[in-house]
Amino acid sequence: MTEFAWTFEPNAPGKREGLNHPGLSFFRGHRFRSLAREMIQNSLDAADGSGRPVKVRMSLRKDIEFGQRDLRKTFDQCAEWLITNQTEGDDYRQIDLGSQILRRARQGIPCLVVEDYNTVGLAGPRLELLIKGDAASYKDRLASLGNRGIGKYAAFAVSLLHTVLYSSQFVDEDTNETKRAFQGKASLVSHIDSSGMPRGRTGYYGVEEWNPHLEIDSGTSSIPENVRRQVIGTNVVIVGFSREDGWEGELAKSIVSNFYFAILSKRLEVEIEHEDGYVREINNLTLSSLFEVLAGSEDPDDPANVAHENFKCIADPDDPTRLGEPTQTGQLSVLGHCMAWIRVEEGLPRRVEVVRHPGMVICDGVRRFPGIKNLRSHWSDFAAVVVCESEDGNYLLKRMEPPEHNDFQPELLDDPNDRRRGNSALRELGGKIREWLDHMMPLPEPDDPQSVDELSEFFPSDDEDAGGGGTEEIDPFGSVKVGGVRERLPVLTQQTPELTEGDDGDDEYDHGDGTKDGGAGHGAGESDDGDTKVRRKRKTIGVRDVRFTTSAGNKMTIWFTSNETTASASVGIRVGSDEGRANDDKIAIRNLNDRQGREIQQGNFEISAGDRVQLSFETSEPFPVGRALNVDISTEVAEKP
Repeated sequence: MTEFAWTFEPNAPGKREGLNHPGLSFFRGHRFRSLAREMIQNSLDAADGSGRPVKVRMSLRKDIEFGQRDLRKTFDQCAEWLITNQTEGDDYRQIDLGSQILRRARQGIPCLVVEDYNTVGLAGPRLELLIKGDAASYKDRLASLGNRGIGKYAAFAVSLLHTVLYSSQFVDEDTNETKRAFQGKASLVSHIDSSGMPRGRTGYYGVEEWNPHLEIDSGTSSIPENVRRQVIGTNVVIVGFSREDGWEGELAKSIVSNFYFAILSKRLEVEIEHEDGYVREINNLTLSSLFEVLAGSEDPDDPANVAHENFKCIADPDDPTRLGEPTQTGQLSVLGHCMAWIRVEEGLPRRVEVVRHPGMVICDGVRRFPGIKNLRSHWSDFAAVVVCESEDGNYLLKRMEPPEHNDFQPELLDDPNDRRRGNSALRELGGKIREWLDHMMPLPEPDDPQSVDELSEFFPSDDEDAGGGGTEEIDPFGSVKVGGVRERLPVLTQQTPELTEGDDGDDEYDHGDGTKDGGAGHGAGESDDGDTKVRRKRKTIGVRDVRFTTSAGNKMTIWFTSNETTASASVGIRVGSDEGRANDDKIAIRNLNDRQGREIQQGNFEISAGDRVQLSFETSEPFPVGRALNVDISTEVAEKP
């Protein structure tokens, strides 16, 4: 029988290592939430491909053997080293607490055991990197190690002894033999061992040279029976589990809030055994009732409340134990096939929860994605869930996740080409989500202004690929140029009430050449046309599908389709005011050109009904970011009294 012992890494003379490993800092502020996310996601990523749901069981046990007596000696050596080096403080208090817990080992030390089933287990480099890797990851897309090598520290963050055991059974890919692996790891502080050798903070429980214990599944085993795997899968044992009142509920709340999609789609089932023996089952049959219990907070931003509303999006309205049909689907050029479930209803959180396959919520797309961060003013409240189903797309998304798995950050990609691809993926997905949402929304009121920054996110800035140098009309939802009518695109549509007599000044524009609409011969007023008094005013032309691009701060190109025909049209630009349209700031326009680059005169260019019009011009000053853009296309009308 193999004897297991604790062995700590040698330390360079004078080197000091404390308890606060950088990996722990990601999880200490929200330990139970992070633990649930990391443990469950690791198991989901290791699904065996059988089509059966991954099953995870969490239970508290006090009969785990982990070399307690040997580890207690190390804790005492760590405490002595801290006192000798006059570094008593938080590290000393935690080490001293660990020593006290180990002295009471005969009473049993609580350990949280996380077991998974219908997974492939840990084999080869996956096991070695999980235990020994430091900020390293395994590049296999099926590896259950996350993507930054940081997630494993979530287990250490809830261990009062900073100690975790790993036990796995798997099929060796080279020999096709069923094997077992076992090893423990502790992360303490620098210390001097009993032989006077300086040791570092990291120690391993296993065989000599700190290697995992490996054995072929046979009639005998050296792995302690109470942690030994009997079927393929992995056990993670958190030694000295930092249980707090309500820990079971906190884990359950995090699981249903972050994995409701995986649960409802029958990819995940979880059991949490309480200390009193009660087992809480989390599966597609119990999910709806669990939300009723766990989402009772009065805080609308509570994760469980938000997740509950999104769960209602994806659940079949006739049977909440089944995944409903998606509201929208689409094939994206970078991410591949994506789906969305959308509800539009007053009081919903106005969030788009983006789920990475096979089912963990990553972030709110409204706050993250270009093209959707600024919601259109006429939109009703909504809740939406968006899922990428493509393997390649999910692999790209996974690589853009930070250690907390709560965002997508293209800058995390090392290769510049990958970063460009990541940025393109997020822009495209944001645009597609915006399109899907707009299809579900009521039409805007005629005078409803849209924000310039709502649309500017669809278009490249000066330092991005402009897709035609700013001269081609851009479809914000893909690479296809707009050539025909498309249903309800979320574009800027601005219609201004007709001016009447006395409404002078509200439609007066300084065109930069000394002439103004609303002055002589323009706007509301009278002129002497021979012996006849002629009343003149400007009438707004009905337009649709307005789009624009900006460059260099004050150059703008506008596209629109006119509903009317006129030979005396003018274009005006205003910066929206919070006090109403009457207080809008006018911006002077100069160098007005048509699609062919020919200069045209304000108040005297032709528009034919149904034609697509392109106008390019400069404004007198850079357009202020974040202010509403009001566009007025108008024509002069003369009436005899």
